[in-house]
Amino acid sequence: MLLTALVRMCGFALGTAAYLFLLIVMIRKRSRRSVEWALLAAVGVALLWYATGAITSFYEAGVGEQPSGELESLLQSISRIGLALI
Repeated sequence: MLLTALVRMCGFALGTAAYLFLLIVMIRKRSRRSVEWALLAAVGVALLWYATGAITSFYEAGVGEQPSGELESLLQSISRIGLALI
């Protein structure tokens, strides 16, 4: 269980960092065509999905249980919206 949680946490953290890097690189580009705007949007929502997974994983590692209440519903809503838009 510990190894699974560690791999999940590292995966979400690396995914968040990679998509954040891609988003920054794409934002810094001067001219954009419509296809590039669509790719920028896809990278942004993928970043949202990875970030909510990372937040949930780090919360679970720190507190020892999964988030509950309003925090859980907010994170699940953001994650599902991100998956739907991808």
